[in-house]
Amino acid sequence: MTKSRRNSLRQEASSPETGADRLAELATDPKLARLVAANPIATSELLLELSHSDDKGVRKACAGNANTPVEALLKLGDKFPEQLLGNPVFELMLLDHQALFQELPTATLNSLLKCEQVPVELIRLASSYCVGSTLHSLLLNPLAPTDVVQELCDRLDPEVRIAAELHISNNVLPDWAETICDELSFRRVERMQEWLEIRLKEKWQIYANELVLLGEPCFATLILPIAPAKLRRKVARNSQTPPGTLQILAEDQDERVRKGVAKSSQTPPVTLQILAQDQKKRVRIAVAGNAQTPPRSLQVLAQDKNKFVRMGVARNSQTPSETLQILAEDKDEDVRMGVALNSQTPTGTLQILAQDKKESVRWYVARFSLAPPELLQILAQNMEEHVRSGVAMNSRTPPELLQILAQDKGENVRRGVARNSQVPPEIIKILAQENDWIVRTEVAENSQTNPEILQILAKDMCDFVRRSVAQNSRTPPATLQILAQDKDEDVRKEVAENSQSTPEILQILAQGKDENVRRGVARNSQVPPEIIKILAQENDWIVRTEVAENSQTNPEILQILAKDMCDFVRRSVAQNSRTPPATLQILAQDKDEDVRRGVAGNSQTPPGTLQILAQDKSENVRMEVARNTQAFPELLQTLAQDKQLDICIAAVKNSLAVPERSDKLSHALISAFCRRGSRGSNPSSFRRFLFSLPQCPASILAKNFRSISWLERFAIAGNPSTPESVLERMTLEGNQLVRRAAASNLAERRNKTSTMTSETPGS
Repeated sequence: MTKSRRNSLRQEASSPETGADRLAELATDPKLARLVAANPIATSELLLELSHSDDKGVRKACAGNANTPVEALLKLGDKFPEQLLGNPVFELMLLDHQALFQELPTATLNSLLKCEQVPVELIRLASSYCVGSTLHSLLLNPLAPTDVVQELCDRLDPEVRIAAELHISNNVLPDWAETICDELSFRRVERMQEWLEIRLKEKWQIYANELVLLGEPCFATLILPIAPAKLRRKVARNSQTPPGTLQILAEDQDERVRKGVAKSSQTPPVTLQILAQDQKKRVRIAVAGNAQTPPRSLQVLAQDKNKFVRMGVARNSQTPSETLQILAEDKDEDVRMGVALNSQTPTGTLQILAQDKKESVRWYVARFSLAPPELLQILAQNMEEHVRSGVAMNSRTPPELLQILAQDKGENVRRGVARNSQVPPEIIKILAQENDWIVRTEVAENSQTNPEILQILAKDMCDFVRRSVAQNSRTPPATLQILAQDKDEDVRKEVAENSQSTPEILQILAQGKDENVRRGVARNSQVPPEIIKILAQENDWIVRTEVAENSQTNPEILQILAKDMCDFVRRSVAQNSRTPPATLQILAQDKDEDVRRGVAGNSQTPPGTLQILAQDKSENVRMEVARNTQAFPELLQTLAQDKQLDICIAAVKNSLAVPERSDKLSHALISAFCRRGSRGSNPSSFRRFLFSLPQCPASILAKNFRSISWLERFAIAGNPSTPESVLERMTLEGNQLVRRAAASNLAERRNKTSTMTSETPGS
């Protein structure tokens, strides 16, 4: 379109002589709609339609047009109060103030009262007719009449009364105002405590925990000391909690919080040293078991009166050998058992424990993987069968000693030998002929059993023995072929799942009558493509699901199964890493939410498909995209603005997994929290707290600087990230404390800029 033609259309859209039908036609062009909306002869019907436009400029023009229907004007006034006040219709509406206050939405009235050009008459009417948030909006206006402000100073509502006493018309600040300035926020601690306690059963507790885990010192120092014990315990137990946060929690009054810190592998040794002297035994027990606890502290805890503390020291791999020698003579058998389990226990100490009066202690020595052969030789002659079984299971027991134990009268001893991963073939051969079926089963399961023995056991009368043979990866194909025809279904199922089964064996089993056996074939990681193709056409949906899950299933089969009638099959295709991108793209539009979730979590899903799923109506689908490690940074930044806070957190955590932390994402998380909570005169302390953080994005601060809560505005006025243009406007508002905080912030910045300029060489 030529420039002259465009200018002609613009003149036509603005002209009061253009016909109504032509204006309606021109309004369909987004570039002309604003001019049509401002045209004084535009019809009410057309303006009503345009008042719902996505274009902010169009709606703004409608708000100033006298022909716009009243109901539309009242809604538009929330975002465009200056235009509504300048609309001639509004003067007529003021004449019938009773009807006006019945029809005017609260949000629109609040916006109008904040404007300096608002008629004094409206302010007076609002102070008489309204309560709550409307009065706080009125008090934000510096031109509120003195008599109205004085009347509000006598209101019963303490929040209104306080805001009125701080109004600029009172000239002098009340005495208590200085205290509030010093504390930065009125009753911040009490409100924060109340906010957290109310939401104990809600997800907010999880969110607060996530904020602490981000490593922001301000979150830890301000939230945790006043957070409910339940939240502090959760943070203390979390393995990702930063050391600095754990140091703060180590001084907590709650015993279980300190216990969580004492157990954490992230707790600094110096903190554990302090907790080792804790009065509560549970805390000392946790310190005693922590591998980060300094040896000197472990030596002290080894003398603790509580046996569970000494047990923790006895099992700790950092406990000095001399301390273990002392604990080996402890009066409590559980402590001595702990020493017997410790990999740092000296041989001499083990020899003492091998003669312990308690059978349980001697058994632990017998099972100890580092016990010397000569010590095992002594224990193998022990009177108690339980102790000898411990020697029989020990991988360090010499073959000649296992030979003797294989002939032991005790069944548990012979079972122990059969279970031993180092048992020699000649002993295996003897045990394979045992009368005890459990011994034969142990032999059949043992990875050291040779194929010849397994071939013999494959004919065993006991089903459990044959099943164990069918499971063993050393069983030869010839033996598996025999077991594939076994009468016991569970035996055949184990053959079907065995990675050593040949294609011929799997072919036979895939054509069997038993569903469980065919499912086993479909699950086998070595199943050949031709069998997969047959099983993909099975009537049994579980078989098809197993095929769809199998990592060996080729893309062509997955492409077919992606059209399966069964949701479970399509879900498995959506999750399979071998599924082609084109197929995933189709499944991303599946009617089943779980199918789309599978695609959203698949590492092979194309970026474009993930971008579509990031806008899915299902929160669960968007959550999977946020967790997907292949999601590109820009997509995660978008999800960090999601209306669901848990999705926002997941996206930020995913992004923080990379070494370079993104400031944009940190800002996005804070922004998401700022969007939650009350926007009334008594908002959540959490919002006020976030508005005071230097990390809070400037765009969020600018968006909320006209909040009806003077406490929120006070936090924004003092924030170093608040734009100067916003601070300049805040120095002119109605609240004295906010004005002063904004002015102080501005002066400090300009002074710093001036100093830096003067120090610059050549300035």
